[in-house]
Amino acid sequence: MDKELESWLDKEYGQALASACKDNPSDALSWNVYADWLLDNGQTEDADTIRQTIAITTNVSENKLSSVSDLRGKWISKVEQIGDDILQFTLAGGDVYRLCHHQDCCESVYIEDVCGQLSDLENTTLLMAEEAVDRSEEQDEYSSRTWTFYKFGTIKGYVTIRWLGESNGYYSESVDFEPGR
Repeated sequence: MDKELESWLDKEYGQALASACKDNPSDALSWNVYADWLLDNGQTEDADTIRQTIAITTNVSENKLSSVSDLRGKWISKVEQIGDDILQFTLAGGDVYRLCHHQDCCESVYIEDVCGQLSDLENTTLLMAEEAVDRSEEQDEYSSRTWTFYKFGTIKGYVTIRWLGESNGYYSESVDFEPGR
């Protein structure tokens, strides 16, 4: 692509993002995407100012997010897989949330697979955060299986985390979303 055309398109894109923020000033997702664009275009100080303002005005507290879909539009500073049973997200401002399971005696719930790079979720805004659950059709009276898929997307890429929960059918096979410690 011609450098002059590329520069013009990039400028137009930045103006469109700024316009979206102006049209809907309470939309944190638009502001975070605009901050990503500013960061990608060397305007680090402006991007940091926007992120700090978002963190203050949205007043993110540990009790505010109740499901993984609430992460959509949030700036993720760090993502850590801790063993095979905790995935921890650190948000701008330092709040921490975890996907985990508190094991009981006759169950096992763990991260079975990560498709993609967790680093694609760091230092950027989550544009997609979804959960999908699939229960095994092959259950009997002594065993049960549940797969839980978490799908995340950013401008850097996509990551799918597959959890497997197994039990005798009486115990929980679900993954919890909760404030971290």
